[in-house]
Amino acid sequence: MLNQNKIKKILESVEKGEISSDKAMKKLKDPGYEDLGFAKIDHDREDRKGFPEVVLCEGKTTEQIVEIMEKMGEKSKNILGSRAEKEVFEEVKKVLPDARYNELGKMIVREKDPLERVGNILIVSAGTSDQPVVEEAAETAKIMGNKVSRLVDAGQK
Repeated sequence: MLNQNKIKKILESVEKGEISSDKAMKKLKDPGYEDLGFAKIDHDREDRKGFPEVVLCEGKTTEQIVEIMEKMGEKSKNILGSRAEKEVFEEVKKVLPDARYNELGKMIVREKDPLERVGNILIVSAGTSDQPVVEEAAETAKIMGNKVSRLVDAGQK
């Protein structure tokens, strides 16, 4: 469902002659999600929340993940895939060549339009075995527009 700001932008675009009324109607009828049959992608989440939907890769096939991320890449500049194996990333990279992989955190990140880093988050962990969780949290916080610092192995004196 479109929010009021998006509707207003569409109407202003018609008023300025930037888009046709037919194109405006198409945008107004857009349900905001794309049904792939096995998953529904919420393309409007970025407008509503400031960052796109996160793809939980765990439990999905490589083909499903690639298709989801490719479709998201058509409409979202920033994409995050969590709990992704390296082999999955290698396949995603074929459709999103600008994606990168955080191997320790098992995170696929595509950040074409980074949000302004406004918050400060310190991620503290007790030991090295916590580092995968630290990296997952750090990548998530960063793509959502936060400055991130890490304090690892805080259990040592």
